[in-house]
Amino acid sequence: MKSIIYVILALTVVFFGSYYLYRLHIINTADGEALRIRIPYVTAECEPQIQYVRVQEPGDSTFTLKMVEEPCSEGIPVEIVLFFTLLGGVLIGFFFALIQIMILKGQTLTLKNAIRRLEGELNELRNQSITDEIALRDANESIDL
Repeated sequence: MKSIIYVILALTVVFFGSYYLYRLHIINTADGEALRIRIPYVTAECEPQIQYVRVQEPGDSTFTLKMVEEPCSEGIPVEIVLFFTLLGGVLIGFFFALIQIMILKGQTLTLKNAIRRLEGELNELRNQSITDEIALRDANESIDL
């Protein structure tokens, strides 16, 4: 029953997350182009690259210099950035939870071994015979001091 609830919860999160990213894409579209984000160290830095090119006009014997700028990288769409950010957070959380589960399982096994050892000692004590001989006397017998 619990697994069915977890599956339904996971599907709900995936559905609403997909819908959210779709709406984000619709909202962040301007002139038919999706907005893009340039991320440091992931996309190329956008520094203007100016080059001078020698151009000779037809019929002219002189050369002129023309300035040409190289286009910058366009970046990554907003919804893709958010999706991978969410995915990274989920994976990090999963690995932390996995490590925590492994630590708790180790502690549980250690405690189970301790319980098993103590139960063995307790059973040994229960099964140990009483070696002291108790002298039982009748009520009619006198006790000599």
